[in-house]
Amino acid sequence: MSDQEAPHCRAVDDVPNTTEKRQGMAALFHGVEKSAAEIESDEVRREKSRVAAASIAADVRERIAGSGLALTTGKGKSVVEEQEAVTKQEIDQKPSSFRTDIVDHHLSLASLADKYSTTINSRNPLKSQGLSPSDIVERAMRHGPNALTPPRRTPWYWKFFQCLGNLFNVLLGAAGTGYLITYAINQVDYFENAYIGCILIGVAFINAGIEFYELQKIAAILGSFTNLIPAQAEVIRSGQLKTVLAREIVPGGRYSIHIALIRAGAKVPADMVLFHSTDCKVDMSSLTGESDPLGRTALENGTSPDVEAIDAPNMVFNGSVIVSGEAYGIVIGTGDATVLGKIAELTKAEKKRRSPLSSEIHRFCHTISVLATITALIFFLFAVARGRNFNYALTFGIGILVAWIPQGLAVTVTMLLTIAGRRMAERSVLVKDLHGVETLGAVTMLATDKTGTLTKNEMTVVNLYTSGIVWFAGPGGPKECPVGERPLKMDGSGIPQILHMSATCTRARFDRTDIPLEQRVALGDATEAGLLRWAGSKLMNIDKLPVLYPKVFEVPFTSDTKCHISIHRKGHLTGGLTLHMKGAPEVVWKRCSTVWIDGKAVPITDTDEKQFVDAHAKMCAKGHRVLAFAMLQLHGKKYPDNWKFDKEKNNFPTTDLTFVGLVSLEDPPKTGVRQAIGQVRSAGIKVVMVTGDHPLTAESVGRSINLVTSLSPTRLSYYDDLPVARPIRDRDNASCVILSGSVLPHLTDSDWLHILLHDEVVFARTSPAQKLDIVTRAQALGHIVGVTGDGVNDAAALKKADLGIAMNKTGSDVSKEAAGMVLLDDDFATIVKGRLIFWNLKKAIKYSLTHIMAEVIPYLLFVLVPIPQCLTSIQILAVDLGFELFITLSFAFEPPEDEELIMKMPPRRPVTEESIMAVMHARRLRRDAKRRAMDEEIAAEAGEAGLSTENENAEDDGGVRSDSHEGIPLAVATYTESHMLMARLVDEDAELLMEDIRQQNVVGAEAAEAAAARIRSRYEKLWFEVRAVLTQPGYWRAQYRAWRELTQGFIVGERLVDGDVMMWAYLEGGVIECCGGLATFFAVLWFSFGISGADAVRAQKGRRYFLPHSPPLELGDGSYVLGDAQFEALKQAQSGFYLSVLIIQVWNLFACKARLRLPFGKFMVE
Repeated sequence: MSDQEAPHCRAVDDVPNTTEKRQGMAALFHGVEKSAAEIESDEVRREKSRVAAASIAADVRERIAGSGLALTTGKGKSVVEEQEAVTKQEIDQKPSSFRTDIVDHHLSLASLADKYSTTINSRNPLKSQGLSPSDIVERAMRHGPNALTPPRRTPWYWKFFQCLGNLFNVLLGAAGTGYLITYAINQVDYFENAYIGCILIGVAFINAGIEFYELQKIAAILGSFTNLIPAQAEVIRSGQLKTVLAREIVPGGRYSIHIALIRAGAKVPADMVLFHSTDCKVDMSSLTGESDPLGRTALENGTSPDVEAIDAPNMVFNGSVIVSGEAYGIVIGTGDATVLGKIAELTKAEKKRRSPLSSEIHRFCHTISVLATITALIFFLFAVARGRNFNYALTFGIGILVAWIPQGLAVTVTMLLTIAGRRMAERSVLVKDLHGVETLGAVTMLATDKTGTLTKNEMTVVNLYTSGIVWFAGPGGPKECPVGERPLKMDGSGIPQILHMSATCTRARFDRTDIPLEQRVALGDATEAGLLRWAGSKLMNIDKLPVLYPKVFEVPFTSDTKCHISIHRKGHLTGGLTLHMKGAPEVVWKRCSTVWIDGKAVPITDTDEKQFVDAHAKMCAKGHRVLAFAMLQLHGKKYPDNWKFDKEKNNFPTTDLTFVGLVSLEDPPKTGVRQAIGQVRSAGIKVVMVTGDHPLTAESVGRSINLVTSLSPTRLSYYDDLPVARPIRDRDNASCVILSGSVLPHLTDSDWLHILLHDEVVFARTSPAQKLDIVTRAQALGHIVGVTGDGVNDAAALKKADLGIAMNKTGSDVSKEAAGMVLLDDDFATIVKGRLIFWNLKKAIKYSLTHIMAEVIPYLLFVLVPIPQCLTSIQILAVDLGFELFITLSFAFEPPEDEELIMKMPPRRPVTEESIMAVMHARRLRRDAKRRAMDEEIAAEAGEAGLSTENENAEDDGGVRSDSHEGIPLAVATYTESHMLMARLVDEDAELLMEDIRQQNVVGAEAAEAAAARIRSRYEKLWFEVRAVLTQPGYWRAQYRAWRELTQGFIVGERLVDGDVMMWAYLEGGVIECCGGLATFFAVLWFSFGISGADAVRAQKGRRYFLPHSPPLELGDGSYVLGDAQFEALKQAQSGFYLSVLIIQVWNLFACKARLRLPFGKFMVE
């Protein structure tokens, strides 16, 4: 039964929600054609929204930067004046933009038949005509198959080149190419450069190949999950009922219709208008997020004009599930033209943000690349100035470049993530993107769906009430029994009777009876299916009950009677028939005159009524769905075995029944969810519930899993509840806010800021577009957002999130395609694993970078002092790609130093009010420089379009944030200031900035379109950056600030490569390794060959020594070292340097692995 069948005590039954539910499918209504008047009104509303947002943005900037701004509108008014003009009445009367072109649900059946020039027989649908074979062929060619257009697949070769395009791989390939060039110039003296060049290029391809292989393997696994479109469907064609492939269904047209039959347990194959139904209930949780089944029925006269298609009781949609009954409908939309298809289009349009790990690696690669390139260029020129030939100087410069670049780091990171991904796969977590493995440990906010994610989406019996006793029958058995309740006993008064009625007075059924009960699927209404599963778990002979007690008569539940009646051949002392009734407690109780106590019916007393009311209220207080059970043993004289019951004649009893008891059910939390939320919160991660259910239902579930603990949450359900106040910090009571989706369109940037600063946040009655907006807003404040979900309505948010986590068992194909991670067992608790990956990766990088100074400094001394070359290029590669690579992989298997501590440490980049200010201030510098570089291009386009680019009150705050819009059309500039400030702070790319402007229907969109087209070009973006480097001082201020923050610890939180790592790698551990290697190098020369450091420097300045055929070298004591001995001495000294680096790296290994304690303490003992 649905909510309608059992009017339990959740407020969803008492609060009209037509308007809120109308918000439930926002994504469906994007991109629908509008009339000219509608477009014009939308323009006005958008302009007012931009003005209001600009005011809030100015307020935020004043608080952060300490300086006021003076934005103006095209009418010469300040944004404050414009904001005051937007009255509450205007906002309240703002018409819904969630419109659709579906109108067939408004039509009467006669009009529907006339529209399609056919006959609809609502009494006997099998006599309806349907499509003819010729119509089917014609429509199949016009509309295509009934399947969603799959997302565009990237060709395998392009995927490989994308992997090869990693910045480190590019540098390695460039260095390898350089070595091959030097070999081509002088093949005799530099023959080894050919091997080195091939090795470097090979390393780049191997690294790309490893990542490509993993991605292809994951894609193959995902390809096995396709289950969105049902395999078969029943349709009427040429007046006959036929079974066809669902993809062969086509929509009706002007002269013909396609009629489909849908039964209980089947997925709806297309969008349809019903013209005949029998007790039809549909589960639309995959589309709307609401877990309660909805009644669907044919309407003779259609719906009223103000009812949206998503709310229409005579409409069913592709991807939803029929839980009970059956219906016949006219197909009006298939494939991409369905509601499901339009939501999928929203998902395809959403851009994926770069993962935190990708951003950090890209930033590190960029820094090292610039440093290596500049150093190599300087010393190349220095070598040429010292008189070296060009080929020698080029080889030396490339050597410096190779020394700076950790050649094995790319392979190390890929292998570490691959191993971590495989270990997570063992825990039933499929990671689609290797970088998503690390993102799981970086998440600062987790936005999770309720139905199917936190809860089982499976109604479960929790409590029973019989004979004045409240029994606990929920999961966990007696161990989980709350205080004041008794564990269920099978011999308790009324318990066997309720079990039998649950198994017989029902329209639910098992899909199969030849397999164990735990493997069966209960088909039908969620409540009845829950009762059937519970009865099956207690009754050994449940499959035989329909035969033992056959049903002879039944009156299904209706909204009028609010009860379900069935009569069975079940003998007793006075006859052979027994009536069973279940339904709304208040309705069933009024029809009873006796109560079943200890095997007999006794008259109801005042005490019985008080106990009934108290038990009912207690169950309702828990948010449970409550049903009452009653029975009546029909007397054989009045109702003989051959009695013909008839609903029309009403010749069956409905009063003077015997009350048996109450049963309460709930959609219980998944096992381990409560503990998982506790672990996630102890790790400093904000958990936010985003659901399509009613706010009070969401709050009830939130309290059951400890997601909501506040004693006095703030509830925002109407416009009058705004604005949102700043949360008050209280140690004894967490700050909590519960919002309805109807409020979200009216929130200002300040409201969003205050909402996301609360400890506990619940969003209810949200649409797909609103879920997307929630994710975007959180990212704008610096959050690394993870989103969990399983429905189609979650897909857009899953794709937008830094890490989308989909459910495999209950998830739709659209959600799995959009997500970056799939939980194969649908276990929410699995996501708490993964934080260890970041720490191990950081240790590995810290270890790998330490030996770089031992390679770079000798190269520099080789030119500056000069000293003999301490390491050859081959030895450098042997360190990076040989010994080091395999040792570094051990970090992938490194256990946590303190498992409890690592899950209690805050996120490495926590989001606080201070961090929000720091993030906004730090990123303005670079974006401002980029935007200035683009201004001239945009101004030129605006000039060609004849648009004004003046902004009278523009100011420049000295590089912190420019509020001048030099050359930007006014409407574009207003949007840039208001929207970009808060909603796109994290998107640093100029491409995304311009793409946002381009997507808005504002004045000057043509100019923005042209500019965005150029900016999307990789070379054009590079040119903009080069111009900023050469012409904008703000760019260099931003670079200086970034370096200062990196080295002096100004960054909020922790980075993969931060000041700690760089200080250790380049100063502390790096210098120690370098000094140890140099000491070993000169010790070998002195003790083995008598060559002092001064002799080595003097010989190197001569440029003739330490070669295979060098002249004798005169030492300081007057002795000589022959040429072959010099060459041997150099080789042994280089080997000593190489071995000393390896030995010190062993010590470095222990130092890096013991990150939280000294390597000589408890870690070494263990």
